[in-house]
Amino acid sequence: MSPANRNLLLLILNATVWSLNALTYKGNIRLNARSGVPVTIDMEPGRARLTVDGKVWENFGITDGWIQSPAIVRLPAGQHKMLLERTGYAPHSFKVLVSEGDHLQLKMAMEALEGSNHGAEIIGEGPDSDSIIAKLDDGMEEGLLPIRADDLTAGHHSLALKIRGLEGLRAKPYTCVFDITQTDISVITKITVNKTGKKLKVTGCKRLKEVH
Repeated sequence: MSPANRNLLLLILNATVWSLNALTYKGNIRLNARSGVPVTIDMEPGRARLTVDGKVWENFGITDGWIQSPAIVRLPAGQHKMLLERTGYAPHSFKVLVSEGDHLQLKMAMEALEGSNHGAEIIGEGPDSDSIIAKLDDGMEEGLLPIRADDLTAGHHSLALKIRGLEGLRAKPYTCVFDITQTDISVITKITVNKTGKKLKVTGCKRLKEVH
């Protein structure tokens, strides 16, 4: 095989490996869970939305970009521009240079903005309340009840609730909104969720379909 043909073949093989290991789709960057160089991000606060090279991070079918500290992301070898974002904090951008065989460990703290000292506590009451999954502000905080956020800004906030185990039954989440009034003093908003069978009753958060 001539050197020119050999180089062409190597180029095609490299392109094929890249396409299998790093795919872009609808503006997201999606990597095979076992491919790429691992980069551990230990950050404060514990959740933030990650963008890599201008594309929203996607991993294990999660396409909204939110990662939980300590998060392990896998990147193709080379230099990458990364961005962490969360409401109430200044955007935090940085670059990483990764090489095959590396395992980078990054530790960083995002800068809290003035006025992001308010909080919300979502708790469940009654039997099986720990089966309720809550998502605050489209993923700023997410998980089984109870959940809490201590770094909210004054203004409009959203909450989506669903019962674990019903996700595949096309059950629509219970969505509601609440407001935090601007004040220099820290305010904690408490929201209580009661579960009766497959129905939820929420106190302290106005159901979205009732908002005009």
